[in-house]
Amino acid sequence: MNVEKNGFTLTELLAVIAIISILTLMAVPAVIKIYNDSVIKTMRVQENEIKHAANLFVEDYCNDPLDHSLICPQSYSKPVNNKKVVCLSDLQNSKDKYISSVKYKDSDCKGYVTYYLDENTGIYGNEKTYLFCGLKEDGTYEYVTDNNYDIKEYCSCNDDELCPR
Repeated sequence: MNVEKNGFTLTELLAVIAIISILTLMAVPAVIKIYNDSVIKTMRVQENEIKHAANLFVEDYCNDPLDHSLICPQSYSKPVNNKKVVCLSDLQNSKDKYISSVKYKDSDCKGYVTYYLDENTGIYGNEKTYLFCGLKEDGTYEYVTDNNYDIKEYCSCNDDELCPR
């Protein structure tokens, strides 16, 4: 007796579904890791752009002002503990807009660039960018450049809920 086959058997369909499920289980974590790595790389690029913008800002406003109407921010002009600070808000709000908004996923970032005193040369440099983005309900951030950032430096730049009154 010769029976013609007009489709797949239930066993064949289940086998195909099982194979697809196994491949999906292997692929999804890899895709998520690639996505997370690309987000971190994007943040590192933004941190470097902020650092370069801060260097230009300091040169234009503090070290060698283009004209005397430009005012060096107090957070930079008055060092505290051998550190000077340029706030991200200063870079964004200056008349020349050194940098536009900084984003992590869909949230705006806050931050600052700290310049450290080299005691051998007496020059401020070795700048480091500190960003924190995406404030969660528990008061922590989704992205932080360095968990050891100094809230006092941040508060010299900003006046918000994180800063003690």
